[in-house]
Amino acid sequence: MPATPVGLASDAPAPVAALDLVALTPAMAEVLRRAHVFAPAATPVVLHGESGTGKTFIAEYIHRVSGRDGGFLPFSVGVVAPQLALDELFGHVQGAYTDARKVRPGRIATAGGGTLLLDDVQNLDLGVQKQLLQVLDRGTYSPVGSDRVQTVACRVILAMAEDPGELVLRGLLLRDLRYRFGMCDIRVPPLRERRAEIPALAQLFLDDCPRVKQLDGPRRFSAAALSLLLEGAWPGNVREMGGASARVSGGARCRS
Repeated sequence: MPATPVGLASDAPAPVAALDLVALTPAMAEVLRRAHVFAPAATPVVLHGESGTGKTFIAEYIHRVSGRDGGFLPFSVGVVAPQLALDELFGHVQGAYTDARKVRPGRIATAGGGTLLLDDVQNLDLGVQKQLLQVLDRGTYSPVGSDRVQTVACRVILAMAEDPGELVLRGLLLRDLRYRFGMCDIRVPPLRERRAEIPALAQLFLDDCPRVKQLDGPRRFSAAALSLLLEGAWPGNVREMGGASARVSGGARCRS
């Protein structure tokens, strides 16, 4: 049976199975509202929020409710050396440079007609950001070493750990790139702003422990354990709480 996001309006498109979204606070209800507004469009969307808040999860949710053909491809550009960024994004043709012994498709081509999530965009060199902007504007690109123009089939979602306006002021994000996605941005709130959701989120993590972590333990939280979770500071946000849920629940009894 498809999972139903808590707090989602009844007239919103139905999500696919296995994507349980919790929205018990106004902040997360706004995230889901904007996700459903932007999902059918082809325009780029920006997700911004602290590390661990669930930006990749929200991006995949947007992809799945969009009805797009193809898969969801997340890619962190923050771990790519500047000189390799264009190759990773656009690919290259044989002979493009010394070690280019065969054609290599980039992430844009690999994403096909699906959705490409580019995480940590603020870490891209501004020159690369400018070329990415041109791709988003024209809907076309050329692999490194080639003059052949190819069409972008995927939908692009950009993710960053800070407000895009602040990143522009600090010189980390191209101003024109910020203008390109206009108002199509979603702020994903930190866990400290959505504490009412902690019990439901913790239960989702606990329910998933047998499959994901191969843990054999309790199926419900004690009052004491839940109190510990509710009082946590959670600087690592939802990602941190996922690990803590298993530990607090007695997940030391591990089968493997």
